[in-house]
Amino acid sequence: MINRYTLAAMVAAVALSGCAKHSVDETVADFSSGSTQLSVTHLPARTADGATVFVTVDGSEAGALPVGESMSLRVPAGAHQVGGYARSLIG
Repeated sequence: MINRYTLAAMVAAVALSGCAKHSVDETVADFSSGSTQLSVTHLPARTADGATVFVTVDGSEAGALPVGESMSLRVPAGAHQVGGYARSLIG
């Protein structure tokens, strides 16, 4: 019985390790110049686990944002997609 759980855990670890693909050759986006200023704040909440949020703008990493912190980003004028994610122990 324990052998099945061990095998399942190993398969899950191998499957999930392929989810986080980061290329070293990616260019870092510059969010220090632009005509529009975005202010992003990570507000503390009761249900939050305290994880750092990684902010993305148009699919490019803009920076890490701990709980209670804020950052200002400068982007060119126009429509942009601002998002974020929190890394977890799973992937």
